[in-house]
Amino acid sequence: GSALKALEDAEEEGDEPGIDFLREKLGVIWGCLMQDSSTASNIGEDSMRRITRWMRRHAEDKEVQLLGFKIVRSLATTRENLVKLLRMETIKIAVSALRNWELVELHELAIVFLCTAAGVRELRTEIWQEGGVKAVYNSMSKFGKRFELQHAALSLLLQLVEEQGLVS
Repeated sequence: GSALKALEDAEEEGDEPGIDFLREKLGVIWGCLMQDSSTASNIGEDSMRRITRWMRRHAEDKEVQLLGFKIVRSLATTRENLVKLLRMETIKIAVSALRNWELVELHELAIVFLCTAAGVRELRTEIWQEGGVKAVYNSMSKFGKRFELQHAALSLLLQLVEEQGLVS
């Protein structure tokens, strides 16, 4: 709670939180979620919006992206939260993470998130429109022998392609 409050205060004062401050607070939030998953129920829509906004603003910062996705993934466990998160351009953030980073851990988080999102029909169209098919396909070459990741990516591609009626 205190990390979220600190981020909120920094934003309300009109200050753009410094990158180190941001990394530290996201790390604390992630740490709390890891210790107690019920912490997720204390993270409201405003806080989710704040976290995803920083992920968009700091798309070039690997640590912000990693921590942000870990938090987003742990918040996306209920359909209600997933739907809220998806309104915050998280699909766009995930697809751009696949395009912009060579980091397998980040790809894994993005793929897992997109797989979750693809469970909701209208979101499959959004993934498609954001260029997700090409981004997922291109990222598969980075997974090497990580077969569970290859499988997740392939399942996601099939789901998306079926949706567009390209496979009967």
